[in-house]
Amino acid sequence: MLNKTPFILLLSLAGLLGITVGGVVAAGSRLAILSVALLVLTLIVCRKRNISKRYLIVISILIAGFWRGHITTHPKSNLTVTNYVNQSDITLTAVVAEPPEIFETSQRLRLTVIRPVDRPETLIGEILVTTRPYPRYEYGDQLKVKGELRLPLSTEQESIFPQSPLVLAGYPTMEKIVAGQGNPLISTAYKVRARAETVLNRLLPEPEAALANGILLGVKKSIPSNFRENLIRTSTIHTVVVSGFNLSIVVNSLIGLTAFFGRSLSLILAAFGILGYSLLVGFSYPVLRALIMGLTVLLAKVKGREGDALTALFTSAALIAFNDPYSLGEISFQLSFLATFGLLIFSPVFQEVFKRWPKIISEPLGTTLAAQVTVFPVIVANFGEISFVAPLANTLIFLLVPPIMYLSALLTFLGLINLQLAAYLTGPVYLPLNLFVAIVNGLGSLSWASLKVF
Repeated sequence: MLNKTPFILLLSLAGLLGITVGGVVAAGSRLAILSVALLVLTLIVCRKRNISKRYLIVISILIAGFWRGHITTHPKSNLTVTNYVNQSDITLTAVVAEPPEIFETSQRLRLTVIRPVDRPETLIGEILVTTRPYPRYEYGDQLKVKGELRLPLSTEQESIFPQSPLVLAGYPTMEKIVAGQGNPLISTAYKVRARAETVLNRLLPEPEAALANGILLGVKKSIPSNFRENLIRTSTIHTVVVSGFNLSIVVNSLIGLTAFFGRSLSLILAAFGILGYSLLVGFSYPVLRALIMGLTVLLAKVKGREGDALTALFTSAALIAFNDPYSLGEISFQLSFLATFGLLIFSPVFQEVFKRWPKIISEPLGTTLAAQVTVFPVIVANFGEISFVAPLANTLIFLLVPPIMYLSALLTFLGLINLQLAAYLTGPVYLPLNLFVAIVNGLGSLSWASLKVF
């Protein structure tokens, strides 16, 4: 099997398995000794039996993954945020790690902790904070936060994956100390995105503006509660954020627009294009997964080879998990990974089943069903709801996302130049957005659209 399976895929699987096991197993000095012994034993066997050293590399990655997952999720250092769990009135200095999620009555911030206010040492970890909608905070703002650290409710449930990050209970006391403490390049990208968001907000009504901002820019903005509920009931909530599908549209568009430069240069320009787009929308787990996967496939094509999408998928997952083992416990990562896995494995099956249907129907329907098969358990487990209209809703919306992206991008570009000029394009942009909303609200309002499981 080792000879028939791509070696990179085996390494990725070994790394993911090691991180997953390491995240939930309590280890000690005995297990460390066993790990070293296993490596030595494998090396001896490989040399004695003249077996490929690939086995040694695979086992090494497996063990490295185990310890990476374990050390991250079972920290021994006193300089981690976990040491402050359930301490009341703890005051921390932290920096806003990404633009906040804005809701109707609150905003949620992901903060990178620097240190306790009364101590000089640097802390390791992140926290989530829910606070009032005003004053608004931005990426890079350094804050003083006072409250009680608690574990998220999800960590109290059984899970094979580590859960992160910690949260501050209630509405903690917050004070802005200074701005501009983030990465300058990322900060610039978020400022450009904020200007683009303003353009769409001024030219489009709600919820169409929030929808366009989510699909094109990845902005986590307040969506009317009834529309959000229907997005969940129709299992289309994933469409209002940037994911691999959005990046694939960008890649294909850039390759088409730059085809006259020649194949190699066109692919290189497409790679830089999705890197820039990812920087603009933010490196969330779905975007990061799609970016790594896309760059891997593009690089293979530049070298004259057809990229193995399945290997690229598992490679991207392993790289993300090695960088942050907590990513495996994030719903967004699980949905993105499983949906892509479903497309690669089951899409050809469903395309064969519907091969006699018109392509305009068979392609989106087959794609939708392939993704739904694999994400179904995660959706039910996390949202407690089974959607009976999900295949139909996602099939119809699948056809609308590309024109929404193209037209919203054009509207944004014109709006950044001249709002009055862009206003002439508002009608064509509003049409697919409004149709999207009508489909979601129409199917979501059906009494039998979904079933609450728990």
